[in-house]
Amino acid sequence: MNAKHKKQDLSYFLVGELQPARENGLIYEPFAPNNNEDDRELYFDIKKNGIEEPLHISRDGVVLSGHRRYAVAEWLGLSEIPCIVENIIWSDLDKNGRLDVLARYNKQRDKSYTERLREALQEVDPDIAYQNLMQEREKRDSIKIENNVSLGKRKTRAKITTTHFLNAAMLAINSERSYWPLTVRRVHYLLLNYPPLTHDKKPNSVYRNDLESYKKLTNLLIRARLTGDIPMESITDETRPISCLTTYQNAADFVKEQSEGFLKYYYRDLLRGQENHIEILVEKNAIKKHIVKVAFEYCIPCTTGRGYSSLTPRWEMVKRFENSGKSKLILLILSDFDPDGEEIAASFPRSLRDDFNLANVMAHKVALTANDIREHNIPCNMEAKQSSRNYEKFIQRHGVHVAELDAAPVELLQNKLRQAIESCLDMAIFNAELISEKEDYANISATKRIAIDAITCTF
Repeated sequence: MNAKHKKQDLSYFLVGELQPARENGLIYEPFAPNNNEDDRELYFDIKKNGIEEPLHISRDGVVLSGHRRYAVAEWLGLSEIPCIVENIIWSDLDKNGRLDVLARYNKQRDKSYTERLREALQEVDPDIAYQNLMQEREKRDSIKIENNVSLGKRKTRAKITTTHFLNAAMLAINSERSYWPLTVRRVHYLLLNYPPLTHDKKPNSVYRNDLESYKKLTNLLIRARLTGDIPMESITDETRPISCLTTYQNAADFVKEQSEGFLKYYYRDLLRGQENHIEILVEKNAIKKHIVKVAFEYCIPCTTGRGYSSLTPRWEMVKRFENSGKSKLILLILSDFDPDGEEIAASFPRSLRDDFNLANVMAHKVALTANDIREHNIPCNMEAKQSSRNYEKFIQRHGVHVAELDAAPVELLQNKLRQAIESCLDMAIFNAELISEKEDYANISATKRIAIDAITCTF
């Protein structure tokens, strides 16, 4: 070979002197003009115009870049082919080294992102593009404003003098630090486990499950956060969502943030090989996030009833079950241990059976149960509401004392739910799906890296 010792030398070589890299097939698809439109176009282009872009080959005659052009040359019976000789000896490389070289040289021959961007920009009318952006935003009326609200005199909040009450609230909040932010309702039920005095000098001011105590707690938590006794980030108000736009200083910042989130959240259907369809129903919105965390570990839908559920969530659960194609629906339920909580656990699956004609529904109450109260020493110093129409049935079976989900330790609820879920699963099949999910995401991560490199190289 007359170019054996030359570097970056453009010469013509006999096709028979070259050999394709056998490892190329480990990364790239073979030349297939009968099945691939791009390959077919390349074939006819070379047939008409010849090979205009030289191949890159090693010093010992192995094709590094241009395997498709080399394949066309063989198909057409061309005698010689233009090549650039790189200072690489193929026979000196191990398998990994060869794959690295192939990836590097084929990447170099790809059209750059900037070139593709310039081509795309020729087809984009800037005025129309900006007009579309304006249409995608909500129309806003521009108005002049004036200071028409009087703030009045500056006010100073009263100092916290209820030391026992404050210490009890701080202890309750810090006991669930790993679950921050907590709702005021959650703190309320934690305090009911060991009710403090709301006034240091009034022995009868015991914290109770009533509106008056709840208002005192709300006021205390406001003042304690303003004084720094309780961290601001420890308390949330999920009943008052805030809406605001996310804006960016420039396009590069937007692309960076969006790229970091690109292909980020992948869930494989880990239950696709399981015999039964599983759903979770939780009565209280206040503990939803703790239950959803476990539910999503197993790719199980979670419905929050917020008391007795409306018809729509039941209908949507039925649709998910029917779409699963499975024969049995297993419903795992978490509700209060009180007259209504027990009835919620019965009425929801009963509605699925009676209103939607689901014959094969199995319902299981995970928590709270009478056994939970006894075995885990969950305080149940509250009494059932006599106004409940399920009161008599409940007290005949369990007595008058009740406990609410909000007062139970989060870890207990999560552990019980995991145990219940896994008792419904073939864990060998489930663990195999977990392994496949890891393999899937390795491929997704590689795809993401390539895509982000292409997107961000211009910014």
